[in-house]
Amino acid sequence: MTFRFIILLVFVSLTGCVQMGHLKPLSSDRELSESDAFIYGKFELHRTGYQISGIWISLLEDNQEHSSLLQFKKKDNVLAVLLEPGQYRIDKFVFAPGGPGGPSMWTKSEITEIPIEGELAFLDQKFIVRKGGAVYLGDFIGFTGRAPSEELFTFGFKGGVSSVANNFLETTDNLNSKYPELKGYRKLVAPYLESLAVNKAKQAGTH
Repeated sequence: MTFRFIILLVFVSLTGCVQMGHLKPLSSDRELSESDAFIYGKFELHRTGYQISGIWISLLEDNQEHSSLLQFKKKDNVLAVLLEPGQYRIDKFVFAPGGPGGPSMWTKSEITEIPIEGELAFLDQKFIVRKGGAVYLGDFIGFTGRAPSEELFTFGFKGGVSSVANNFLETTDNLNSKYPELKGYRKLVAPYLESLAVNKAKQAGTH
């Protein structure tokens, strides 16, 4: 099941820096233990034009003030990320002009936060990451590109999230192929994806 929409935000480049935590995809040579916990999914970025802006998904753990960011990648490739066991939610998406550090190189006024509301509101459900388990967050597609600016001889950037899909079986097969060491971990679907499948089935029945 796929939920398609366009969340579009426009940003005009400025300067500055801000601190944000970043999540790194699991490397194939990392030694794992039975107490490790993971999230996984596909986070694909479609870029147009010559620019290096990007989209990040932001995860916030209960009782924590600061969220952590996972960057969308250009290739259609499943990513797994090691997390501390706990209860999390997607608190926003982040759009930024890019550069080596991504949003960590910009101030709060120079990045655009895409809130979990409107067409993204179904994502506003907590999920639990347990020891020895992995939670599938979904298959996401984001986009970035240049946008016209009101300033003469300047341009801005546009970006957003265009679709979320529940491809649990296919993406889990891809995960097990890429990370054979994760085959023994219990895989669960994030609760918001289960509601997405129900909603799509109801919509299909009305046409």
